[in-house]
Amino acid sequence: MANSTKFVLLSTLFLANLGMAQSSNLELDALLIESSDLMQSGQAENALALLKRYEEDYSTHPEFLNNLAVAYLGTADPVAAVTILRQLVDSDPVFSIVAHNLIELEMQSAEGPPETINPVLFVQSTQSFFEAEMENIEAINIAEASSEPSIVPARAAPAPISTHLQILRDALEEQTLEWAADWSAKDLEAYLNHYAADFLPADATSAREWRISRSVALNKPGDILVEISDFDVFIDGNIATARFEQRYESSNYADRVEKTLVYSYLGDSWKISSETSIPIE
Repeated sequence: MANSTKFVLLSTLFLANLGMAQSSNLELDALLIESSDLMQSGQAENALALLKRYEEDYSTHPEFLNNLAVAYLGTADPVAAVTILRQLVDSDPVFSIVAHNLIELEMQSAEGPPETINPVLFVQSTQSFFEAEMENIEAINIAEASSEPSIVPARAAPAPISTHLQILRDALEEQTLEWAADWSAKDLEAYLNHYAADFLPADATSAREWRISRSVALNKPGDILVEISDFDVFIDGNIATARFEQRYESSNYADRVEKTLVYSYLGDSWKISSETSIPIE
């Protein structure tokens, strides 16, 4: 009973602080249902237009903002979707539906086009949800007070955000290892494919000039070896910053550097948009 009592207090506090009239709650429910129906029928642009008309009225409601983020995603604007979802999760890490959508989007960013994810939409405001939960708790209390025992199904705990982000980090580490392997194998096409089309290092005047210089370097005779270690990556929306120690060795040259690769999610994959090195003495 301790958990049920605690939940009742939390729900009551939430409803008291919400300060919305029942009519406003019903209006929000109707808006959530209509936007969900539009999204499910493939009318993402109409759903986005509808939600944006009410953005000022419901900008503090997480269920509204979640649907707005999904609508942005449906109109091919994953950056806006990630921004909204990240702000929501940062404000309330246990808000499981928002966390689910953010995790799905971040994981899919490393695997394929954002439009292939399966986001969760609200069809009920959080106030209505808590009211329903309080009714369930009342029913549980009545059942516990009766002579016959009742079985209350356990709620499945959402997977920790850290677990899903680790999957994304592992995918980026694997991609960086492939970058080093393609460089070592002198596979020019595969190596260059890791970079954004407009990638331009500080010592080159154009992307074309840089690609020509890399072609010349990789076509020189002799083997090369590129190894990385101490890999770490920080992910912020559609930007990922990977840092690691790189060891390079050829027949006539060798060095060790602290390498930083900045990946940008472009189109349907991560591409290197920036590369810097600091020599290790």
